[in-house]
Amino acid sequence: MPASTITCGEGTTLDEETGECVADVQCATGTVPRDGECVPDGSVICTGNTTFDATSGTCVLDPSACAEGTVLVEGECVAYDDSLTPDVSEGAEPNDALFFEGDPTLFETPATGETRTLGGCITPADFDEDDVADVDVDTFAFQVTAPGLYDVRAEGLNGLSAAFLVFGTAESLGGWYRLGIDLTNDSAQRQIWLPTAGTYIISVLDSRSLALDALADEGPAFARPVGGEDTCYFVSVEALETPAPTTIEPGTRMGTLGDPQFFRIAATEKTFFDALLEAPSASAQPAIVIQEDGDVHAATALSPGVQGFSEVVESGEAVTIVVDHSYNYAIEPVEHTLIVTANGEANGDVTITHRNEQYSYLFFEGAAGEIVHLTHAGETPIAIEAINSDVTLFLAQTCSIGAPCADSETWIQLTQTGRNIVRVYNPEGTAGDTYDVTFAAERIVPTAAAAGTPATLTLADGWAFATIETAGVEWGELELGDLTGAGFTEADVQIFARDEEGSLALVDFDGFVSPIEEATETTSLARIWLPSQPGQVLVAVRDAAGFDGDETAALTFRERVREDITFTTGTTETRADVTVPASELLYYLVRAPAAGTVTVEVTGAGTADVAIAQLSREDDAVEVADATGEGGVETLESVVPSSGWLAYAIIASEGDVLDIEITNVLPPYSVGESTRTFADICTDETTVLDEDDALTDAIALSTFTGFQYFGEEVTEMVVSTNGWITFDGTYAGNSRITLGATSAPSAVVAPFAGDLVTRVCVRQAAAETIIQWSGETFGFPPIIPIETIEMQAILLQSGAIEFVYGPGHGAEARPTAIGLEAPTPGVVIGGDATRAIAGSAMRFTPN
Repeated sequence: MPASTITCGEGTTLDEETGECVADVQCATGTVPRDGECVPDGSVICTGNTTFDATSGTCVLDPSACAEGTVLVEGECVAYDDSLTPDVSEGAEPNDALFFEGDPTLFETPATGETRTLGGCITPADFDEDDVADVDVDTFAFQVTAPGLYDVRAEGLNGLSAAFLVFGTAESLGGWYRLGIDLTNDSAQRQIWLPTAGTYIISVLDSRSLALDALADEGPAFARPVGGEDTCYFVSVEALETPAPTTIEPGTRMGTLGDPQFFRIAATEKTFFDALLEAPSASAQPAIVIQEDGDVHAATALSPGVQGFSEVVESGEAVTIVVDHSYNYAIEPVEHTLIVTANGEANGDVTITHRNEQYSYLFFEGAAGEIVHLTHAGETPIAIEAINSDVTLFLAQTCSIGAPCADSETWIQLTQTGRNIVRVYNPEGTAGDTYDVTFAAERIVPTAAAAGTPATLTLADGWAFATIETAGVEWGELELGDLTGAGFTEADVQIFARDEEGSLALVDFDGFVSPIEEATETTSLARIWLPSQPGQVLVAVRDAAGFDGDETAALTFRERVREDITFTTGTTETRADVTVPASELLYYLVRAPAAGTVTVEVTGAGTADVAIAQLSREDDAVEVADATGEGGVETLESVVPSSGWLAYAIIASEGDVLDIEITNVLPPYSVGESTRTFADICTDETTVLDEDDALTDAIALSTFTGFQYFGEEVTEMVVSTNGWITFDGTYAGNSRITLGATSAPSAVVAPFAGDLVTRVCVRQAAAETIIQWSGETFGFPPIIPIETIEMQAILLQSGAIEFVYGPGHGAEARPTAIGLEAPTPGVVIGGDATRAIAGSAMRFTPN
């Protein structure tokens, strides 16, 4: 084969002479090449008084290590026998608080200079009773009342390659964890800095059970169970004296990852610090903590570099920066670079020094609910973005790297109180270049408006803002009137949800509102907030003709005048001799079971010319009946969506007299209780799937014919491991779906649609087909908990469908994840979430 046609894999390069792919680096036994370095692969574990030699790939004598059969306790090698008893032994299984909701074993926190010892064995077992051995992780818990430094050492015994994870439960720590691991030894040791008071979890495991390839991107996860009845551990936890931090100034420092390193930096003016820690390595992840005493400003980790931000620091005050690592199993020392920068306020004239391939930062402060009018102006086109106070979400991007600009303005509504970050970058800049920019961040407190009470708005900088509490208002109507000011005759009005991103972002789905952008004078604007109100919304008003500086307006928010009609059965509501008001509009809000139909029929007396409009939640007409002219009868039929409501406007002239009939036809199925109990059907013969995010090919319904789904006969199904089936036998798309979405697939049966990891079994009998899911929800404890899945969907020859939940089912039901979706996209009959629990069942019976 010509050399030009050979493609080499990652970590290898083509040897032109031999025509073969060879490793970029040559690694000894027990190590593998990764990103240009040799990293341990866990195949050579040194025990006793030996240590791993990376050159030869063998274990060599280590005179400083404890001999085989002894462990290091408080600086001395002690024989590990019946006379050595740990202070605390592992609790009864399952004691794994991470994966099987076990209770961690508590131990008393040692005082400075003291040591606590923990003991137990790592014995994989079938903890979740799915006939598959699970990883054994033993967890212990302890509480600290203040930050502190601890030395943790785990000794593996009888073949265990001991490792440990430390997790923090304090909210300020987010996903903070520290891993102690040595892939070349049966023990692991490292110092752990606990940044704040709270409860911490120590999890002991065999290092070979970890999925090391996932560490950098996903955090700790497990690949396989390792261990046995006699593979045990002995853990020492010693409280250390915290060293005094080294005083530094903004700038660059070099070092090596190892024990936590402490630095103190003081502000010479009001500022906030950003600290960038870079440590490129395939086997280590840099981590950084910024804190002021026990108040954690940032605790984060990322490969190959991580950046943390302090809160605002007043002149003369100081913060501590802790350089650390989440994990480090490298053979050779890992070098790091720490760059600390002091950043000023986005207010007035600012000189920015370009940081090559790095952003520059400024800050502004504000309180939750305030509007910030952020502007910038200068001669240099720059990219500029605003980030929220906990550095998790973008508030606004006014100029991008692809489209930089010399000036900009934006309005941002804050949902958090504190420091917010302005991120700046000059895509044409060179390191060390400076450029001047003028910033302003004006804080505006919106006018608070309540339903039924007019509020006066005064425009400032072109806009006026009001917040409205929507609680209790289902069909809200907003009226803008009393426009005063030179030439103020039309207003641009926008309604926004106060979404989690805090900006004036436009969100358009259940529970939120979308913008109204047309010019208005005194027109009423409306939104339907069902099934629930969005809480507080923001109204923004400006002069459509341009800002003059003297504009005011009166804002009124109220419930729309209408008639509410609720159907629970198939019946007709009649309204005779209804007189049309001066507004020439009659409004009706109809609630009815989802997937049924509602028909509105209106007859006008004499020459009345009637029209019927079905309205969206944005008050727009989505369908109109206006075909007959004067004296005619107009009819409009609609399918009830999953929200369970329909809104109508009947339009005619003032004084016209109308007869109105509104008829409800029940949906194809009624939802009720089932007495069916769970009986496991899974065997090797009935298993059709046992992998993640998978779909079967089309499975024929072979044991009975004539099965009707929403009145249509179906003959085959496709099953997903994610808790649903579809009767669209040609579907081969994504196995993760949203029930009720207009995208494929439709014709979906879902006892619990979600991100699941399950075994799927199918058994077809003479009068029924049973589909069973057994497994768990995807998760990453303790951040994303894992819940047990044990459920069945049963198709009965009669056309009924049952959802049955086994005694081990523990996943919490979301109403939007359970139900039947019709062959017509978006039409859903929701299940009864109160019955989607262990030991319960529900039945969908054709009407």
